[in-house]
Amino acid sequence: MFEIGKLAEFFGGGESPCVRCGACLAACPANLSPLRLHALWRDSETGRMAGEESLDACVLCGKCDAVCPSGLPLAESFAAARKIVEKRRTERARAEKLRIRHQNHLRRAAQPKPRAKLNPAALAALARKRAEEKTRENPHNPV
Repeated sequence: MFEIGKLAEFFGGGESPCVRCGACLAACPANLSPLRLHALWRDSETGRMAGEESLDACVLCGKCDAVCPSGLPLAESFAAARKIVEKRRTERARAEKLRIRHQNHLRRAAQPKPRAKLNPAALAALARKRAEEKTRENPHNPV
């Protein structure tokens, strides 16, 4: 009698298609559906990744691997998928942060710049200074 996990090796080794026997469902201690998670992992390679919360719930114990008659590397797939999901979450968070930063920049750029308000004494001092500069530049033509 063959061990259930050794069946794939008997038929030539490597990964064979899922036969949907449900053995992994019964073996999962987290009551997840490794079949569904594996399908989501395969679909994630095309850019679609749903069920990220379920991936986080997987404890990567490998019990689904041990009972899979097709010899699918489920736990390994879930670990790789977690890395991809975490990278996407990080990228989304960074993109959102940059989007908000850009919106704030555009909002600030659209606001009119406030002009400095000088008190009357400062204005008079500035006028005297400019008059002195003009007098130095052209002493024969006073302001």
